[in-house]
Amino acid sequence: MSPAFIDMNIHEYQAKQLLARYGVTVPLEIPAKSLAEVRPAADKITASGSSRVVVKSQIHAGGRGKGTFKSGFQGGVKVAASVDEAVGFAEKMLGNVLVTKQTGADGRMVQTLLLAAGAKIKKEFYLAVLLNRETSRPLIMASTEGGMDIEEVAEKHPEKIFKETIDPAVGIMPYQARKIAAALVGQASSLSAGKMPAPLNTDMFNACVKLITGVYNTWWECDAAMVELNPLAVVELADGKETVMALDAKISLDDNALYRHKDILEMRDLNEEAPLEIEASKFALNYIKLDGSIACLVNGAGLAMSTMDIIQHFGGNPANFLDVGGGASKEQVTAAFKIILSDPHVKGILVNIFGGIMDCNVIATGIVEAVKEVGLKLPLVVRLEGNNVLAGKATLAASGLAHDFAKDGPHVVMGPVAIENAQAGDVLKVEMISLLPRVPYGVISNRHGKGALPGEFPENAGPQPGAGAASPQLYNNVSKFVPIQRIDGKWYGILAAGREGKIHIPIAPFMGTMGVAPNVSGKPNSIPPGDYGGNLDIHYLTAGATLYLPVQVPGAMFFIADPHFAQGNGEVSLTEIEGSLRTT
Repeated sequence: MSPAFIDMNIHEYQAKQLLARYGVTVPLEIPAKSLAEVRPAADKITASGSSRVVVKSQIHAGGRGKGTFKSGFQGGVKVAASVDEAVGFAEKMLGNVLVTKQTGADGRMVQTLLLAAGAKIKKEFYLAVLLNRETSRPLIMASTEGGMDIEEVAEKHPEKIFKETIDPAVGIMPYQARKIAAALVGQASSLSAGKMPAPLNTDMFNACVKLITGVYNTWWECDAAMVELNPLAVVELADGKETVMALDAKISLDDNALYRHKDILEMRDLNEEAPLEIEASKFALNYIKLDGSIACLVNGAGLAMSTMDIIQHFGGNPANFLDVGGGASKEQVTAAFKIILSDPHVKGILVNIFGGIMDCNVIATGIVEAVKEVGLKLPLVVRLEGNNVLAGKATLAASGLAHDFAKDGPHVVMGPVAIENAQAGDVLKVEMISLLPRVPYGVISNRHGKGALPGEFPENAGPQPGAGAASPQLYNNVSKFVPIQRIDGKWYGILAAGREGKIHIPIAPFMGTMGVAPNVSGKPNSIPPGDYGGNLDIHYLTAGATLYLPVQVPGAMFFIADPHFAQGNGEVSLTEIEGSLRTT
């Protein structure tokens, strides 16, 4: 099982090492991982003729120059006029936490510094190579507005962004590199007249062409997801000559190709990654920690993003992006669930699986094993659809996972939905327009001794000693899946009878629970109905029916739950058929 990343990032000094391999000019730079290494590095830089030493914090985040250390020291990038000043800056940076606009409030600890020769900057540009996913071709982006966030340039000065699409079959052509070089100096039209664009002379222009070609080759040969120079700059050297140079660089690598680049993989800095993300990578899981409290376990990146959008839409905040993929094993699912449970910020878990290649029972088995191993004290909602879903649901039902009905209530409530301008004393009119089965099965449940026909389930011998919320399996409750079929335009539940017989139960869907928020303090009980509605279990409330509810609190806060496919005059031995409905 190979490690998984979401585009591996490397430090600035490592990015420049890769760029230099392909002919890109970079300043004299020396990384330092301890204070003992700082002074010798600064001495070497000043001995090269540079009057200034740039001290740059190395973290995987932008906005370092404008960042603030938690110690109060301002700026993660400083220009020192002497070796002693460079050492002083290093003492305030190395081993301290830097907070930038991209790190979040927690910041990142600076464990490596980059000391570089100071450059006399004449002009700053922006240059990047990335994959255009719309055309499936490499794209070179350039702008004369270097040193700025490219998003800001795109918003305020879109005309200053130049793009060139590269044919991957032939690579970057010389005319394309010249075109970008000319665009950066804003004199592309002068080339047709045989003039070199100012302020670049012939040597400068050729150097720029070479650099652009080298940046593209770095992207291609290293299987990078993105190579970004911001700024790419025209600088004046100590002898007064000018050249183009990559003053800052960022490279992210395509994780799918890292097996071809063992040397680049060794550049991975685990100190810059969240511990949970490191653990997830060991099991080839696509996991990104976020700042919310609702954890997600989903198969497929698109479904994962949609699930996070839904959580956000309804006022929650996702705690992570976690895609177990289409062919995850039981071990991977178990590992994924353990990772979720080890995040102290998680307050609830949503598992949303649509099984195509993915086997729903593999998901269910992994969840059960993880919960039994590490325990579960958080709310857990599991939605399984698709491949082998019945087996998955059966695995969850037989798992013995604790569920305290007395504390939590038996129903997963949808809502509440605020009704604009609704006030106490108003009446809410609820019309049932359409109620259709979402899945081709329902569930019949039985709890020993309940209802009128407990003898119909002879395998239920009654609760065993120790039955309770911690050991619900000891109740010996029974759940049976009932196939739902459409026959001659009508829905029926098919219940086996005897060896070969079948009972066709007409389906008349309704919502067992509908109501508005009661005007009470504390947590209301969801089981008994009241004048606010609630757990009504009135089977007449099918499509075409109307329910009137007296509003008790501002906004009404309407909610529904407990979808039924069929029920007689009351829940006889709890043998109504419950299922999943699309409601209007």
